Amino acid sequence: MIFVFMFLLLQPMLWPGTVAAQSAEELMRSAKLAIFDQDWHDALATLRRVQSEHPRSPLALQSQFYEARVLENLGNEEQAIRTYEEFVGESPQNSTLAREARSSIVKLSTRLYRAGNTRYIDRTIEALESTDPELRFLAAVQLSYIRDPAVNRKAVPILQAARNRRGSAEVENQATLALLRIDPKLLETGEKPAPPDKGRRTLSVAILVGGEETFKLSFPLSLARMLFSALPDDAKEDLNEEGLNPENILQQLESGNEIIEVRTSDGEVFRLWIE
Repeated sequence: MIFVFMFLLLQPMLWPGTVAAQSAEELMRSAKLAIFDQDWHDALATLRRVQSEHPRSPLALQSQFYEARVLENLGNEEQAIRTYEEFVGESPQNSTLAREARSSIVKLSTRLYRAGNTRYIDRTIEALESTDPELRFLAAVQLSYIRDPAVNRKAVPILQAARNRRGSAEVENQATLALLRIDPKLLETGEKPAPPDKGRRTLSVAILVGGEETFKLSFPLSLARMLFSALPDDAKEDLNEEGLNPENILQQLESGNEIIEVRTSDGEVFRLWIE
């Protein structure tokens, strides 16, 4: 019996090509270490080993989520979406990873649409009907980055409701910025603006067509700073072409106490000043 035991003990040494089996826990630790090191290909191979070698382990399902994350980092967005969807389909719907996966699907489908791949945008649009209010709001904000009115207008009711709810200041500001991206006129209420708090300065923006003011909006400087930091690249380029640096335009307005006008190619005039 002792000879049999020694033979089994020495078997890996007798056949160097033999690889000792690893548990699902060991493989997941290796995969997460590879993810931390951004060794995406090694992480992907190890995560797939978890699924193939330990299909009944709870970690096999978890490894699908991390596989989707790795695919996302490898630039394979379409396969990442499909893998996230497989994971969500098999996971408890209220689990933390399932919520993260649904959020990632929304962001990826929007990113693909903006890059010219329109096949997945229905995922973001469908999320507007989700029972999860955070996912609904995320989808609405993501759609505000899309230039097509037939798509981005679907987000307007959720954004307006979030802005009028007067709950979290951060959510209200995000909703305001999203509506501004879609169409500044969506912020018109037809009501006289409330007088500003004492000592609280505001940025006013007016749009003139043919010398006539067609739109005016005032909002706190804190929100204005957020707006300028969130300007898309093409808008920043337009401002630069007009000789205005979007990084210090507010500072220029505050220090000079002046009015800045920006004329667009279609004849509109944007007038900015601080009150």
